[in-house]
Amino acid sequence: MPLSRKAVAHLQAGEVLVGTMIGVGMFGIPFAFVQAGFFVGMIYLVMLGLATITLQLMYAEVTLQTPGKHRLVGYMRRYFNQKWAMAAAFVFLGGSWGALIAYILIGGNFLGQLLMPFFGGTEPVYQGVFLAAGFLLALGGLRLVSGAEMYLVGLLVVAMLVVIFRGVFDMHVPNLLTSSTAHLLLPYGVVLFSLGGMTVIPEMRDVLGRYHNDLRSVIIKSSLVVIILYAAFALAVVGVTGPATTEEALSGIGAALGPWVLIVGVVMGFLAVATSFLTLALSMQDMFEFDYGFTKLFSWFLMLIVPLVLFMFGARDFIRVIGFTGAVFGGLFGILVVLLYQRVRNRYCDRDARCFHLSNKVGYLIAVVFAIGAFLEIARPLADFL
Repeated sequence: MPLSRKAVAHLQAGEVLVGTMIGVGMFGIPFAFVQAGFFVGMIYLVMLGLATITLQLMYAEVTLQTPGKHRLVGYMRRYFNQKWAMAAAFVFLGGSWGALIAYILIGGNFLGQLLMPFFGGTEPVYQGVFLAAGFLLALGGLRLVSGAEMYLVGLLVVAMLVVIFRGVFDMHVPNLLTSSTAHLLLPYGVVLFSLGGMTVIPEMRDVLGRYHNDLRSVIIKSSLVVIILYAAFALAVVGVTGPATTEEALSGIGAALGPWVLIVGVVMGFLAVATSFLTLALSMQDMFEFDYGFTKLFSWFLMLIVPLVLFMFGARDFIRVIGFTGAVFGGLFGILVVLLYQRVRNRYCDRDARCFHLSNKVGYLIAVVFAIGAFLEIARPLADFL
């Protein structure tokens, strides 16, 4: 029996959110959970998952109550002023540059795992190759590959399921019982980075079309799917590898379960990371070129210069990069969404509309927690130095 148009629209909109949320951050979750304690990590995943869904529903309300096509910068300009729009642009760019560095690190890691047995070399060399190739392809505007991102993320989900179902048969419960107070805060930024995806909610509304009032339910269902997949993936990897869990998860699980599991995971992971890198790089170029009027070449330069400089000056720790990006820029994004939602709901939301109503106290609580998380992440290098 064929699906109804409404069901097809729901599936397509859900795929947009799931495909955006599932990405490079998932590879860091098992390692962060092992360092802090598996069940501590699960608490982070559940609590931050609920907070993320709440923020997504807030952002969805903004998109539903605002006519026309906008993104966070446009919403902040419309409901606040140009200074707030600039703040939103800073948050978007900071998060995007952080994500590009993460793609370079994990993409180069996967490339090295595939090619080092044949050509030798070291991981930083392959990360440099990934960086150079990615930026050159972005300069050429390789839209065909970036358009395949959704399909390759689907293959990445398949690889996750392979690891999950294969790992069930080799799990050891004692591996789940480790804990460490020294790394108690580590999962916060990693999990928050992994749950990113709010930027596509306006696009989900467009995909739903005349069924846009179902946006809230699609968000909840899609986000729960991602959270459950992350939990199952972390359970399988940590249950098998325990203290031997590696930062990107796959080399450790491959050593325990066999080379074919490693090959499947690394190949699918590399393809998904490479296309996600291109998609984000091209999106940033478009913003510089079309929103700010820069030339194509200068837009490309602005997109690459920050990740390039940070990589050259030692940004090589994958977990620290996604942890910092998630805690700081993911947290700031969440705070902006809370402020935006409060402005729209209290001043512009039509009383006759079926609005998503949330207590101001809950919104402010989320904002305060995110602000504290961002502050602690920024202060951590200073604390480590002292």
